[in-house]
Amino acid sequence: MRPYCSHCHYPASTCLCKYIAPVSCPVSLIILQHSNEASHAKNTVRLLKLAIPETRIIKGKTTEDFLGLSAEIMPNACAVVYPTANSVALENYANSTVKPAFKQLIFIDGSWRQAYAIWKANSWLHALPQFHLNNAPKSDYEIRHVKMQNSLSTLEAVSHTVTTLFSADTTPLIKLQAAFQQKWRSPLAHRRK
Repeated sequence: MRPYCSHCHYPASTCLCKYIAPVSCPVSLIILQHSNEASHAKNTVRLLKLAIPETRIIKGKTTEDFLGLSAEIMPNACAVVYPTANSVALENYANSTVKPAFKQLIFIDGSWRQAYAIWKANSWLHALPQFHLNNAPKSDYEIRHVKMQNSLSTLEAVSHTVTTLFSADTTPLIKLQAAFQQKWRSPLAHRRK
């Protein structure tokens, strides 16, 4: 059995500890992570948790898996970052003069199909303000194939959101993701084009 780092929990040969720098996040991050995504070796939520340990990750697929959270959220101080028919461009919202102070942000982690299934199954999310990313930078996450060209990793979506809404410095997140990619051992042909 290959040895794993006791801190970052990656194989010792690809330990990321020297690349982890804490990020001060002014908002509580909640990730609804599809159960299948949780075991995916390339998921970036693991990296997010290393840099922002307060990040809350709730794994599941069904409505029942997220019932506890639905009872805990602060309806007037919580928003969902997920593109919907009712979502508002995050960047436009950030530039408006009147806005509530969000204390919690919810992100859905999984493939587009998995994320949509979580969204559809959890109607309590639909009552919260919803945002989509309109002017996010192009993804630098190349080790994972995606069907949509403008897809971001969850880490990149969180980074752009927190920077846009709160002017927080999330550079350590992007650097950690870059280090993870550099250490990932796969043929270049398997990377996103």
